[in-house]
Amino acid sequence: MYKNKKIFILGMARSGYEVAKLLAPDNKILITDVKPQDNDKVKELEGIGVEFILSDKPDDFFDDSYDIMIKNPGIKYDHKCVVKAKNMGIPVVNEIEVAYHYLNKDINIIGVTGSNGKTTTTSIIYEIMKRAFGDKVVLAGNIGTPLCHYVKNIKSGDYLVMEISDHQLCDMYDFKTNTSIITNIYECHTDFHDSHERYVMTKKKIFNHHTKDDTAIINMDNKEVMDMTKDIKSSKLFFSCIDQTNCYYKDGFIYFDNVKYLDTSKIVLKGMHNYQNIMCAILCAKRYNISDDIIIDVLTTFSGVEHRLEYVGNINGREVYNDSKSTNTESTIIALNSFDKDIILLMGGLDRGHSFEELKDSMKNTKLVITYGETKNRIKEFCDKINVKCVVCDDLVTATELAYNNSKIGDVILLSPACASWDQFPDFETRGKLFKNTILKYKNGLFIEKGKHIYMIGIGGVSMSGIADILINMGYKVSGSDRVNSVITDKLKENGIQVYVPQSKNNITDDIDFLVYTAAIKEDNVEMIEAKKKKIPMMERGEFLGEITKLYSNTIGIAGTHGKTSTTSMVSLIFLEAGRDPTIQVGSILSNINGNYRVGKSDTLIIEACEYCDSFLSFKQKSAIILNIDNDHLDYFKNLENIKKSFNKYVSHLPNDGYLVINNDDKNSSELKDNTSAKVVTYGINNDSDYMATDIDYDDEGCARFNVINDGNNLGRIELSVPGEHNVLNALSAIALASSYDISFEDIKKGIKKYKGASRRLEYKGKFKGACVYDDYGHHPTEIMATSNAIHKKQYNESWVIFEAHTYSRAYKHKDDFAKALKNFDHIIVTDIYAAREENVYGITEDDIVKAIKKYGKEAFYISNYDDIKLYLSQYVHDGDLILTLGAGNVTKVADLLVSKNE
Repeated sequence: MYKNKKIFILGMARSGYEVAKLLAPDNKILITDVKPQDNDKVKELEGIGVEFILSDKPDDFFDDSYDIMIKNPGIKYDHKCVVKAKNMGIPVVNEIEVAYHYLNKDINIIGVTGSNGKTTTTSIIYEIMKRAFGDKVVLAGNIGTPLCHYVKNIKSGDYLVMEISDHQLCDMYDFKTNTSIITNIYECHTDFHDSHERYVMTKKKIFNHHTKDDTAIINMDNKEVMDMTKDIKSSKLFFSCIDQTNCYYKDGFIYFDNVKYLDTSKIVLKGMHNYQNIMCAILCAKRYNISDDIIIDVLTTFSGVEHRLEYVGNINGREVYNDSKSTNTESTIIALNSFDKDIILLMGGLDRGHSFEELKDSMKNTKLVITYGETKNRIKEFCDKINVKCVVCDDLVTATELAYNNSKIGDVILLSPACASWDQFPDFETRGKLFKNTILKYKNGLFIEKGKHIYMIGIGGVSMSGIADILINMGYKVSGSDRVNSVITDKLKENGIQVYVPQSKNNITDDIDFLVYTAAIKEDNVEMIEAKKKKIPMMERGEFLGEITKLYSNTIGIAGTHGKTSTTSMVSLIFLEAGRDPTIQVGSILSNINGNYRVGKSDTLIIEACEYCDSFLSFKQKSAIILNIDNDHLDYFKNLENIKKSFNKYVSHLPNDGYLVINNDDKNSSELKDNTSAKVVTYGINNDSDYMATDIDYDDEGCARFNVINDGNNLGRIELSVPGEHNVLNALSAIALASSYDISFEDIKKGIKKYKGASRRLEYKGKFKGACVYDDYGHHPTEIMATSNAIHKKQYNESWVIFEAHTYSRAYKHKDDFAKALKNFDHIIVTDIYAAREENVYGITEDDIVKAIKKYGKEAFYISNYDDIKLYLSQYVHDGDLILTLGAGNVTKVADLLVSKNE
């Protein structure tokens, strides 16, 4: 059916991505979305021939040349482009309908729908069937992974368990289940369907093509369900909490075939709504002849579904529940009726215009409502009307903080929004995760008591290892894991920290109290999965570091695309010289402090503030330096505008008694001045600034000397021990900050002079065949250009660079910029691209970089093996030459190889 077709996919997200991958080999596909999508996924699709267009007017380029339209379930039936397709007679279907045509027809399909309870019901059925039939069971649909992902692996006789929403049922025509379950029908999603009648008729499609050989499991207590299913052809099974039928609840027991089947006191899930979900699962499991032992074992151990009245934990005496999947008032009523304690309720989200009046009778225990998002003002009006105290705020993080701060021991803190998430979040899962991460910060005041056990996934990173050592010095037990052993992990072990290599779920032991992970760790990491199973509180490294900043009243952050490590080092050495005794966390090894961290006794913390994944937005700082803002980390930010927005948020958090030190020579940085409450201090070489460098000259090693001018006054002359004009700017920023903190110019001068470079910042390594060998971390074109300029102020005969691009996305985006930055070297060797966290979905190769360099008329080669690089250099390098290894990954090993004592 789907072969040699021209297909238009309206809306990408997960379902569009999976259906495009499935159909691409045999069809011509265009996919479009109004929102920017994951860049890696877009590149992957483009690599297999799929065209992606970002547009809010897809009807402008949709025409009758297309054979089929595949619509994302979230797009309304009356979307202009959908109407256009139907008027042209072009079929409009969805991802599940497409996948159905690839399935074996002798598999068993169980479909679950309803207004509420479908996720819990689907999950219980899946757990029971998985226990009974093992790998022959697949979970897909509205929870789990889109069906198209699995179709080629589903075999004859397998079982497919699916939650199917009304949005999905809209565009399904041939799809047929063997067993259909409808949990209930209430009025909701009328904004999508425009009428309750249309919503009901859409739900009824779950019984499409049924015969008496198929099964319908029906809620006997719900009149709308009973009316809807009167004329279906399925064999019917009923469940009830009121009347005796196939499966029913009575006096604390669930009955099956009029026999006591299950004592509800032994069930983890509580409430009549959950007993209904359980009865659905019992009827379905018995339909497939699953043993009672398996059914009862699952039902008595199943603890619930993530984001559906999920128990987050006891946070300092408060019972916390995450019900983010509640997108309508009926779900929130169920949640509210589950508690007989005082409730602090977090509500809000996308405004669909529905009334909140139905909640009134269920809010007798609600002592406070915290509302946010599009609906906040309407919810406030509703609460005022029924005399329930309500506080209004803008976002969920603030709402969560207000909820905790207004709670007391014994309260229930409940996120049950009664609204969709799409005003501020891509989905309810993201909303729920943010709520959990935010509330868990309060567990025993953040890190729990000193002496407790903190586990770190990715502990071998420079930043993570520094945090680990700080925590040890603060009195915590620390352990962690990494993929490979390294110099850093060896040092951690020497300091008494248990480091596991490789990572394994067995490392996540029951004595772990808190877990920290890096942004590079994915959801499918085995240790992350195990920690979530054990409900261990966890936090991403940047957030955790942000919490550490809250322990200091004078945190100073050094931010910017380039130069953070050098500047953090300079500021640190100045504060040490002045006797300020700071705690220091720097992104590389600083020989002056014998590592990348130092624990001081003052209230000052000096820290690198990295913008990647918005990490620095978690920091609480008094003062900050902004060195520059450039295109980088585009795998996350997508474009420069988003980077600038992030920096704007960062400086807006600074208090009015702090300082914001800004590079006035950098246009993007200088634009931040009006977006902060802090006192702004500027520095520069070319543009008029509060602190300026004049009369700059350089010694034979390229190290600058310059006068510092402040408000027309010559403060004195500075001598650097590191080369390059970029370090003049770095030093000026440190001088401006230190002067703002009333540190004497003499201490500033001495501190800066002591900075001879951090590890891998144009670090001198030794000699090879009479040539000086340097190593540098630079991995962005701007950094490389600065390093190149610094190199060329040194004295040497010919220059050699061994360049390693860092990440495929950066290599793909900046290939030509790299070539331009490298062209001033006499000889250029390109080695393997360092993948880091990425897969090569871009098709970029080392040869592409070599070709770009050769366009400048330069000599360039690709050599993969490090021993081969050494052999090549040994044949051509001469006494008096200069060799630079350049990149943020493994290329530093080449420098070590060249200067090894075996030479």
